[in-house]
Amino acid sequence: MTIHTPATALLAMLIGVYLAGTGLGGLANGDRWRRAFDEFAASPALLLVAGAVGFIAGAVIVGVHNRWSDPLAVAVSLVGWTAMAKGMGLIVLQDRGLHLTRPLATATRVWAIVVLALGLAFLVAGVTAKPIIY
Repeated sequence: MTIHTPATALLAMLIGVYLAGTGLGGLANGDRWRRAFDEFAASPALLLVAGAVGFIAGAVIVGVHNRWSDPLAVAVSLVGWTAMAKGMGLIVLQDRGLHLTRPLATATRVWAIVVLALGLAFLVAGVTAKPIIY
């Protein structure tokens, strides 16, 4: 039996809700996602702000949860580190790094389904996690 800290379960649920909402938004508004990507790529200010927000969100997750003790803790920690890396990439590379993600913008439906599935997995894992009893 794997036992999780309350922080692991809470962060997994929050990540799950965010990802599931993002996936549902992509399914409901795929054409807007593509337009938003183009507008985003054309705005240095948006790239900087999104990079800062992503980096800070990842840093907060890593700051309160840098645990590598079990699969769910590893997944939550990886989300934090990935958000930090993505945020820094947007700050440093600006639009030069976006060509790597442009194919995802054209496969909106597939990408939205993958994100929705990940979100539901995080949400279920967080809700069903057995907390440590002190």
